Amino acid sequence: MHNGGMSSTWQWPPGWRRLRAAAFARWGRACWRCGAYATTVDHVIPVVLGGSHDPSNLRACCPRCNSSAGASVGNRLRPHRPLTARQRQAIALKARGLTLLVT
Repeated sequence: MHNGGMSSTWQWPPGWRRLRAAAFARWGRACWRCGAYATTVDHVIPVVLGGSHDPSNLRACCPRCNSSAGASVGNRLRPHRPLTARQRQAIALKARGLTLLVT
C-alpha cells in the first residue's frame, strides 16, 4: 500500500485526504507548534500512543516540526512554563481530594 512517503509503519487511514483538508480548514495553515507555514497534518496524541484520526486530534503542522516530534507526548502536553509553587500545591491537594483556598 502506498503510504505517501511516510515511514513504513504509518499508513494513510481511509478518508485521509478529507481529514487533512478538514484540519487545514479548521486550524488554518499555521503550524500548531512553531507558527511556520504548515503543509502537513500532525496528530496531537500519536496513533501509536493511543491517539486517533479524529479531527479533534489533528492539527496543521510544518514538515520540520512534524518530522522531529516522533511519537512522544511529552513535548506536546508539557506546560510551556514551569509550574509555580502554588500550581504544584493545587495539584497535590487535588490528588488528595482537597481544594486550594484562595485568600
